[in-house]
Amino acid sequence: MVIFPPFRLDPDEGRLWKGEAVLALRKKPFAILCYLAAHPKKLVTHDELLVEVWRGAVVSDSAMRSHLHELRQVLGDDVVETVIGRGYRFVAALQSQVPAEP
Repeated sequence: MVIFPPFRLDPDEGRLWKGEAVLALRKKPFAILCYLAAHPKKLVTHDELLVEVWRGAVVSDSAMRSHLHELRQVLGDDVVETVIGRGYRFVAALQSQVPAEP
């Protein structure tokens, strides 16, 4: 469980909460969020996301931007930073990272 108030992210269960409400995210924006949250403050390049989220499939820049836009619509603008021409960075303050229960 990754907690960055007011959000809680459970990658194993495929859920994102804001407070007590479960938020809807499509598969790719959710996968992008999970990857970025697993690497907080690290610059993640477009190519790295292609390898890790799309498993090397060819994806246009506009498709990637569309997924990031959807993510920002749900989270707001202060969770994922765009580093123009280089990639993206998870910048929200993490309250904690709790291991998933067995």
